Amino acid sequence: MRYFAEVKAELQKRRLARSGNESMLDLGAGDGDWLAVWPEIRFRYGTEMHPTLIQRMRERGISSTSALESLVDQRFELISAFDFLEHVEEPEQLLQWMRDRLVDGGSVIIGVPDMGKWAARLFGTRYYLYCPMHYSYFTGNSLRLLLSRYFSQVQIFRSPPMRTTLNAVAKWIFPRLQNAALDKAWLPMGYCASLIAVAQKPS
Repeated sequence: MRYFAEVKAELQKRRLARSGNESMLDLGAGDGDWLAVWPEIRFRYGTEMHPTLIQRMRERGISSTSALESLVDQRFELISAFDFLEHVEEPEQLLQWMRDRLVDGGSVIIGVPDMGKWAARLFGTRYYLYCPMHYSYFTGNSLRLLLSRYFSQVQIFRSPPMRTTLNAVAKWIFPRLQNAALDKAWLPMGYCASLIAVAQKPS
């Protein structure tokens, strides 16, 4: 929640989040943390597969569905996807779907791992975000090029730092060291692992 609140604040500081939006869709919404930081948006919708996460969203007053097909006739002013696009086998098809679900002038907000970071370039396939779950990898330039095919006014910036625990680090780097007790040990500083992109559907 703290991280997403900082993302929202950064969007507003850059004047990339319009006031007065009435509808928002978040793909792969988890338990709805991102949608929860937008209480001023009346209609908030998340897609998710896990029953427990769906129930958590409902408890927060967030509508949900497990099938994109159920949204074919709906239109939104904002559509977001955090840590989602890299898991999609055909990202261009998804971006076209997102564009078609937006009202004219609506915006997409996308967060993906930043594979242009020096650490990602240095370690290559040994970098912790290089994994079988990811179909695509993005740098700022490649993400801009892809989004420009479907949207206008593409702006990209690095995500705010996200705080993490030693256990979360161990999950990716030293899996055998994972221990629930390490969830209480927070690192003193956060890390910026993602790119945030905002783009508009032409009016």
